[in-house]
Amino acid sequence: MNKHRLLTIIAVGLLLSNIALVGFIVFRKPPLPPPPAGRPERGEGPKAIIIERLQFTPEQTATYEALIKEHRKEVRETDRKIMDIKQQLYSSLRNNDAPVHKDSLIHAIAQLQAHIEGVHYNHFKDIQKLCTTPQQKEEFEKLSHEINELFFPPKHPPQGQEPHNR
Repeated sequence: MNKHRLLTIIAVGLLLSNIALVGFIVFRKPPLPPPPAGRPERGEGPKAIIIERLQFTPEQTATYEALIKEHRKEVRETDRKIMDIKQQLYSSLRNNDAPVHKDSLIHAIAQLQAHIEGVHYNHFKDIQKLCTTPQQKEEFEKLSHEINELFFPPKHPPQGQEPHNR
């Protein structure tokens, strides 16, 4: 093998490796950012935090998971009703229905949304009832101050806008 042929093979090999490297860099998915400190991995949500902070026993955890299942079912059903009414509301734009019809639909949505808030509140009362030890009751009291941020974290403002002060 002469020098010219050897250099050609090396150059082609380097070119192919560069193309592969650029392709890898361009087409790979960026890694997910790590969860904030003190938060569980993605998908675990507040459930893991509550179980850990309240130090639930396996029996309490099983009861809590059943409560979650029932809570989600009721919220999902109510959300479905809200979506159905919203569909009626926005389809009334095409029909030029009377404002009274619009107002009654908006009122129905508000009532269902209030129902969801009641379901959330009762869910937290059920969690509170699961707490049997003084430590669990004390930790639930602390946790109750964080419920809003834990279950409904603040949404990030659009780029370029400052968050509103509360």
